[in-house]
Amino acid sequence: IYPDQRKMLHVTDDNTYAGVDAIFCQLDFSQQRKDPSSVPMFRYVVAHSPGCEFGPQYKVDLKGFADLARIHDAEVSTGDLPKSLNLTGVVFHESRCGSTLVANALVAMNPSEHRVFSESSPPISAMRNVCGENLQFCSVKQAAAVLKDVMYLMGRSDNGQEKRVFFKIQSVGSLSIKIFQLAYPNIPWLYVYRDPVQVMMSHLQGYDVTSPMGVRNANCVQGRRRGGKILARHVEQRTSFASINDLTDIQYCAAHLATLTQSAADSIEESFSTTLPSKLMGRAINYEDLPAALWKSALPDHFGLGTLSEVTIKRIQDISGVYSKGTRGRHGEFKEDSESKERKATPEIRDAAETFLQESYERLLKYGFDGIR
Repeated sequence: IYPDQRKMLHVTDDNTYAGVDAIFCQLDFSQQRKDPSSVPMFRYVVAHSPGCEFGPQYKVDLKGFADLARIHDAEVSTGDLPKSLNLTGVVFHESRCGSTLVANALVAMNPSEHRVFSESSPPISAMRNVCGENLQFCSVKQAAAVLKDVMYLMGRSDNGQEKRVFFKIQSVGSLSIKIFQLAYPNIPWLYVYRDPVQVMMSHLQGYDVTSPMGVRNANCVQGRRRGGKILARHVEQRTSFASINDLTDIQYCAAHLATLTQSAADSIEESFSTTLPSKLMGRAINYEDLPAALWKSALPDHFGLGTLSEVTIKRIQDISGVYSKGTRGRHGEFKEDSESKERKATPEIRDAAETFLQESYERLLKYGFDGIR
């Protein structure tokens, strides 16, 4: 989607928006259904879609098109196509914590009935680009309205077998969970996270952690070049450091990840304070509890899919044994590496994990699923 923020600034009604264009092409999910681990991200689905690579693309006004789609869908008879799929659940995550395994499992458990968008660009653009990362161009309600239209249109299908749609959002989407909650207050969501030392080691693997500039290109540090008000505010308000400029790159990595986990913990706790535990829409799921947590509680109970058959559980178990980002020749057996990461962690990494991440990690532990551990 492509927003014109100048037009957004002139919209005074919080319940609507203007100036957002959307580009559509025909997606092909057949390879994802056949082997989710070989097409683990939305960009690979696009690459396997001739209609997007070589076919026509259509640019439309997002709001106008979404309004027309809803009118059409309300008038069609049961069984007619296209139809609107049931938005069943959404996955947020810390990154490098097993979230792609969750997305792959959602496909593998029922390939013909489940559509899964794993880190697709339109929803994150709706939450962070249209109104700006700090909502400087429009309100949180307008961002939620854009997100609802985007996810509604992405959940339409001309496949008679498809019934449900799921989204796994990019890790930075953790900062926008409240926009999602406003758009979809009654849709369950998961937050996947991992032990602080282990998740940092996953981010810093392959870099020289003993050199002052050795981790500068790690994903969790790359945002340092752009700056960021959210991270700066987090460091100033929640740590003893006066500025992000005072942080080493390893500390910056931990602080960046902490903004994600703190946001998720804040969102769950705020909901917990106003609802019964059984009605809580957001729940946290620890990497250590995967994949068993999926078939024991997260999918049958929290996502409301009911008791899973032995065949379905076996499908989840099988896909969970495959490396979750098995592309470009890396397709192979998934191997647990937590002990190795703990063993190789340097004192500086351990200290940064404790300083920045431990508190939110312990908060998230409170909102898992009973009986899993």
